[in-house]
Amino acid sequence: MPSGNRWQGSHRRSGSPATGRPRHVLEGDGSAMWSLAVSQDGTSLVAVTMDGTAHLWDIGTAVEVCRLRVDGHLSACSFHPYGHRVVLGGSAGPYACEISSDAVDDR
Repeated sequence: MPSGNRWQGSHRRSGSPATGRPRHVLEGDGSAMWSLAVSQDGTSLVAVTMDGTAHLWDIGTAVEVCRLRVDGHLSACSFHPYGHRVVLGGSAGPYACEISSDAVDDR
């Protein structure tokens, strides 16, 4: 992970390498993050938790744009190289999720 990013409790901080100060605090649901990945274009971050939740954030705005809950726990995540799909892995096996601007956040 780049040195400008830090973990602090249930928050994720995206920092400026020049100043060392946080630019954004990415708010989650309080669960410990197990794995995270940044999209190839640097605009999105996906993180997964042991409680089976995947969080997708827009890095530029620090807004959580989608949350997905699955049975079991999640322990791995990655973006497809073209950025239109996220792959998640956990106790129930792999999941391939399409990322669409039509996605609805139903928290």
